[in-house]
Amino acid sequence: MNGKTPKNLAILYFEGTIAPEDEILLNDFLGTDSEHWKQFRAWEEEWRAGRTASRSDLLMYNRITAGIRRGRNRRILSGIRYAAAAVAAAVIVAGTVYSVLRPDTSGMSPEETLITVPDRMRTNIVLADGSSVWLNSASVLRYGPDFGTSSRDVYVEGEAFFEVSPDKEHPFHVHLPSGTVKVTGTRFNVSCYETTGEIQVALLEGSVCFVSDDGTETAMTAGELLDYDIASGTTAVSRQRVGQYAAWIDGRIDFESITLEALFRRLSAQFGVNITYDLGPLADTEFRLLLNNSESIEDILHALSLIVPISFTGEMNGGIYVVGQSEQLVTNK
Repeated sequence: MNGKTPKNLAILYFEGTIAPEDEILLNDFLGTDSEHWKQFRAWEEEWRAGRTASRSDLLMYNRITAGIRRGRNRRILSGIRYAAAAVAAAVIVAGTVYSVLRPDTSGMSPEETLITVPDRMRTNIVLADGSSVWLNSASVLRYGPDFGTSSRDVYVEGEAFFEVSPDKEHPFHVHLPSGTVKVTGTRFNVSCYETTGEIQVALLEGSVCFVSDDGTETAMTAGELLDYDIASGTTAVSRQRVGQYAAWIDGRIDFESITLEALFRRLSAQFGVNITYDLGPLADTEFRLLLNNSESIEDILHALSLIVPISFTGEMNGGIYVVGQSEQLVTNK
């Protein structure tokens, strides 16, 4: 392992500084060995307990950009970018207006606040009630002027992780394109990118209730993952290591079981890139994947191609075409 122990490699992964060649070694060590995976999770807990940097500090190794627009004020401050050395705190939404985009606000009330996150960016927002929201790449958060007073309703498209401040008198409602998550105080991740055709809710702490468009309610407890298929209107709930669904906050791709098709749907939505593929025998295969969430889709696919037998090429229309290989692992060049 180039003189690096599996624990050394794991720490590099947790810190987001692991090199592609070391990702191969780490994934080879883990493989399908359940004991190795248990050890890996123990190292992760040890690392989390010992570090002093906050999640927002860790997040800032990438440049972070968020667009916040309050239509009532019509104030736009453009081009605000934060580097790791310059930012050590979350963005606090308290009437201040930041923007790096000019989002479509034609359907908005002039009193609403809109937060938009461009491709390849992530950011953290602290709301007026003290709740914290992490927004992933290509995501949108919207809420009205009465948030934190008479109501706690927000609207999300894309992916967001919530740490909701408890308030039984004012339940927190997360309105999604097809359904609503109702909570009083908890930690959970929601993913609802339009192109994926599904909604996922991963509950880390507390309890929530998912309400589909037809009014069907599904109660969830900590450690459960809800999958809602928008087209069929079907809901499935399973027990999972749900922390993996929030690994993107720390700049990581961490899945103990995911198909390449599901991964490509997520990457396509997050990066705004059309990914087409011919996976052959790999189509229904589930993989355990640990990758550093690099800044470009090409970086991620290159790292993936070193671990999983795929190759990829760019297309004239700006899309990416992925092909599954039959036997040996393929390094895309």
